[in-house]
Amino acid sequence: MLRGRLPGAQPYHSVMTGSYELTPTEILSVHDLHQRFPGGTSASGHLGPHDLPRLASDGIELPKGLEWSATLSGERLSVSGRGEMSRACRRCLGPVLSPFSFTRIFELCESAAEADARIDLESEELESLATEDGASVASLIEDELLLGNADFKGHETCSPHPALIDAQTAAKRPSDERQRPFEGLARMLSQPKD
Repeated sequence: MLRGRLPGAQPYHSVMTGSYELTPTEILSVHDLHQRFPGGTSASGHLGPHDLPRLASDGIELPKGLEWSATLSGERLSVSGRGEMSRACRRCLGPVLSPFSFTRIFELCESAAEADARIDLESEELESLATEDGASVASLIEDELLLGNADFKGHETCSPHPALIDAQTAAKRPSDERQRPFEGLARMLSQPKD
């Protein structure tokens, strides 16, 4: 089982009722968590942009990182995060700073089949999570931020960037060479048959 911290990660502050420390980058396992923290545990700390690499690949920046906390109680894991993110506006390409805060509660399951059986479609607060998928608290935080920004557009009012206007204008211009995919077929059909 993989455990540890990403290179350059900040120290984690933990208040525990069991032994060891729950870190945001360790792979979650129901069996392991129950052995290490039979009475549950709470941990919190700071994650920097280097701890959440999938955000950068999607254009999300965390200028000051984020504060996280996780509480394990039985088979439930509560994960919270708050901070400020920056993304490029899709119209003017300028930065858009926005605060975020979230809390998500997961019911931990050993397998995907068990998670599917426990899924509660009525609850928006509780989500089943199969630990066989190799998730960590950090990856759950990344998922939450990526899903929460799927429909991000940008500033409510701004002027389009000149490069975007030029690209849109070029795309609207009619091409001198119109594509005619069936032109050859039309000629063949119009020729007299022998």
